[in-house]
Amino acid sequence: MKNVKIMFLERKFSGRYFLMLLVAIASVVAIQLCSPIEAKAKSTAPEVGYSENRQLMFVPEYKTFGEFVVKDMSKNAKVTLKVSNKKIASAKWDKRQNIVWVTAKKPGTVKVTLKIVQNKKTYTYTSKMTWVKYNNPLKSLSVGKTKYKVSYFDKNTTATMKKVKGSQTLKVSLKKGYKLKNLAISRGGKYTAIQNGAKINFTQKGSNNTVVFISYQDPEGNYGTLRLFADKSNHEW
Repeated sequence: MKNVKIMFLERKFSGRYFLMLLVAIASVVAIQLCSPIEAKAKSTAPEVGYSENRQLMFVPEYKTFGEFVVKDMSKNAKVTLKVSNKKIASAKWDKRQNIVWVTAKKPGTVKVTLKIVQNKKTYTYTSKMTWVKYNNPLKSLSVGKTKYKVSYFDKNTTATMKKVKGSQTLKVSLKKGYKLKNLAISRGGKYTAIQNGAKINFTQKGSNNTVVFISYQDPEGNYGTLRLFADKSNHEW
């Protein structure tokens, strides 16, 4: 009897029965492996780049700012925007770039709320944005022997310098009550801190898209940045 039982078991797990067992086991394993991944995909929140508190200078040339940059958003997602005070700013969703453009109308503070509904879940993001009144911080500005008209910065925070070559000394002087916080130069996206009064080689290798950043603090404690662009199409302002 024992021999018969052993033979029966061997027969049961041989041939097509054994193949069916392998298929069944493989199916169970596949379900276990796939289920967590599927659940994770459904519950994944969109990746949103933004600041909960942002301060900007209110200048006509720089009144529009891209605040919310969205990634990993499903195709069927629904987007809604809310601005707490439309007299201060407006907001628009750019579905082509998946970004929110916020345009200031005057100095003030607003809360911009972005809601994204996808896979039956709602994700909410809020940014408090403040625009402060801009005043020209510059008393004088020179590159080498060239002195620039700082009155240009009464209504602008960016300018393109007339063509400069070789190593030139950059000197910045601010009005009373303003503090120079940082000077930096960017060459092709690489930032380097520089000293006020130092010589800068504007035509060294890799100087394409050269930008000088002048960061300051106004008497009220607000921070701002001026940008000076230097490239082949430079012209004097």
